[in-house]
Amino acid sequence: MSQISIILALFNGAKTLSRCLDSLIGQTIQDMEIICINDGSTDNSLKILQEYAQKDNRLQIINQKNKGVEYARSVALQSLKTPYFCFCDADDYYEPDYCEKMLQAIVTNEADMAVCQTILHGDTNSRPWVINYFKPKILGLQNNIPKLLPLTNYVLWNKVYKTELIHQYGLTFPQDEKIKRGYDILFTLQYISLCKKVYYLPNQLYNYFLSDDSLSGTYFKKQTYFLDEIYGWEYASDFILKWHLECPELYQYMNQRWIYLFDHTDDLYKNPTYLIMNSIIKHHKKHISKENLFLYNILHNKKREIFDE
Repeated sequence: MSQISIILALFNGAKTLSRCLDSLIGQTIQDMEIICINDGSTDNSLKILQEYAQKDNRLQIINQKNKGVEYARSVALQSLKTPYFCFCDADDYYEPDYCEKMLQAIVTNEADMAVCQTILHGDTNSRPWVINYFKPKILGLQNNIPKLLPLTNYVLWNKVYKTELIHQYGLTFPQDEKIKRGYDILFTLQYISLCKKVYYLPNQLYNYFLSDDSLSGTYFKKQTYFLDEIYGWEYASDFILKWHLECPELYQYMNQRWIYLFDHTDDLYKNPTYLIMNSIIKHHKKHISKENLFLYNILHNKKREIFDE
């Protein structure tokens, strides 16, 4: 039985797909499966996938009408049969030993998640925050999960996950029109609430290509990222309640992030940001400590100062 599955969900990724697939089938570990979900591409993506699948039977193709990459990833999660899995985007690629080193880290250390470092390609000079976002902030085996939240980036593709946790807790990518691009945040926050141990590798194993439509482009300029992170916390909070998880420190960090997001978002987004936060607090109030409610009151006062309530 294969040890790991690579999930590759794509829409119109023909331009860089061959480079990506070459890196996946060229992994130093051969005992794996590659689940490719073509989300209704209108270019040559499906044809390229079929050509590679004819040469390598480890490739599985799921072809569907365009429903969004998050839906495609959910389809892949439901079909997982290997103990571990990871994600890759069609415009990026793996280093040859990505799977080998990540598997070794998560298995040897009996961890729930392994995280590697990232090689950035593209214009980072005009986006210095990108370098800091992906800079290693913690290394080795960690078991103080709440401490990891501010030190862990929310992207999907530099991590290896345990399939057992996905099936046990029914973790997936919800279909929600109010979330624009924040499904990475949503999934990571929910998954990390289930972790007891995480291993951080020093190795740069994932090649990430910056573009104007990527994490660093128009998404951030519109500040929809901030709202998406709030929605991510909303889903994570509901997930914690549903499964009766003990995560008081997660609530504390959530409140601290709220204050930061509220302070740094444009005025246009301050009121909807506050309304979302207020709704979560009302729903989860009895589960939140006095210290965290104090942080929320700070946020509430900030809101009153701005809107003269």
